[in-house]
Amino acid sequence: MNFRPAPALILMFAAASLSGCYMIADPDRKIVATYQGEEIQRGDLRDIIREMPDEERPLIQSRDDLLDTLNHHLNSLILAAEARELRIDEKITVDRAQARAIYLTKHPEYATIEHATDPTGIGISKAELIALQAEMGFGIDDIEAELYQVAALDYLTQEYVRTEKPKISDADFEKAYEENRDALMTLEVVEFYGVRFPIAPGAQEEAIRARKSIDDGVPFDSVLERYLNINQQLGISAALENNPTNPKFVRFWHTVTGAKPGDIFGPVYLESYDQLVQGPDGQPVAQPQPQAWVVIKIDKVHPARQKTLEEAKAELAMPILRDKVMDKLRQQYGVEVFPEELWRPEGYGNQFQGQMIKTKADE
Repeated sequence: MNFRPAPALILMFAAASLSGCYMIADPDRKIVATYQGEEIQRGDLRDIIREMPDEERPLIQSRDDLLDTLNHHLNSLILAAEARELRIDEKITVDRAQARAIYLTKHPEYATIEHATDPTGIGISKAELIALQAEMGFGIDDIEAELYQVAALDYLTQEYVRTEKPKISDADFEKAYEENRDALMTLEVVEFYGVRFPIAPGAQEEAIRARKSIDDGVPFDSVLERYLNINQQLGISAALENNPTNPKFVRFWHTVTGAKPGDIFGPVYLESYDQLVQGPDGQPVAQPQPQAWVVIKIDKVHPARQKTLEEAKAELAMPILRDKVMDKLRQQYGVEVFPEELWRPEGYGNQFQGQMIKTKADE
C-alpha cells in the first residue's frame, strides 16, 4: 500500500522546512549575549564593529578577539549607566580639559581649528570650519564619556575595598600574573655621574670643551674634579629610568639606552627633574634639578627584565579588584555571554577588510 500524506501534513512539513532554511540563511540572528533582559545578536555585534572609528576598531582575527570586543562593549554599557548615576549624585567628576588634551594628542591637526574664526587663513570654507569644529566637539565628548566610565569604575572599586575589605587570593595573583606576564617588566635604569652645565648662554659650548678634554686623554674624573673646584653645583649624580610613558627624557634615552658601565656620553641635553635627597629631619624631599647640558659616565646599568610574582603584586592588585567589581556589575545587569555562538572571522590580518565585517557564517 502506498502511503500518501494528507494535505495538512504536507503543509506542516513545508512550513517546518522553510523555517529551518530561514534559520540557516540568517545566522546573524543568533544570540551572542544578553544585557538587562535584551538580546544582542551576531548582527548587532557586526554593526558595533563596523561603526567604530577606524583608529579604534580592533584587529579581529579569532573568536577570542570577537569575545574581547563583545565584553568590552558590554562593560562600556554598564559603566556608562553607572557613571550617569554617579554624576547625578555628584560623586565623580572629570576635567573636560583632560579630554581635550587627549583628543589633540590623537588629532594634532585640530589645534588650529578649535578657535579659528577666519577659515580663509587655513584654506577652507566657513561651512567646513563649522563642521570640523563640531566634529572636534563630538570627539571630545566621546573621550570625556570614556573618562567618566574610568572614574566610575575607580569610584566603585574604592567603595568595594572600603565596604567589603576584600582579600586577593594567591590563585588570583598567579592567574593575573600569567595573563599579563609579558607586560610585567621592570624599566631599564642607568646610574651615572658627571658634570652639568645648566641651560644658559655658553652652556653647550662649555660642555663641548669638557668632552674634548676627555677625548684628548684627560681622565674623566680629573675633568669632573676641575669643574667641582669651580662650583660644586656643576656636579651631577643620578639614576634615571627609561619610562616610555614619560616623554620628558626621550632625547636622553635615545643617546644612552643600551649603555654599559664605563661608557661616556655628552654633551647630552637633560630635562629638569626632581631628585630625592635627605632633608634636615632625615626624611626624603624632592629637590628640583635644572635642565642642562651634561657630560656623564655610566656607573651602573639595570636592564629591563620580567618582574617576579612578588614584585608584580602591587601592580596587579588594583586591576584584580576592578575585575571583581565588573563581575559583580555584570551579574546585576543580567549579562550573559554565549561565546560558542560567535562566528569564525575571515579576512585574517586586516581589520579594515569589508569581508571580515560582512563574512558569511561558516556553519
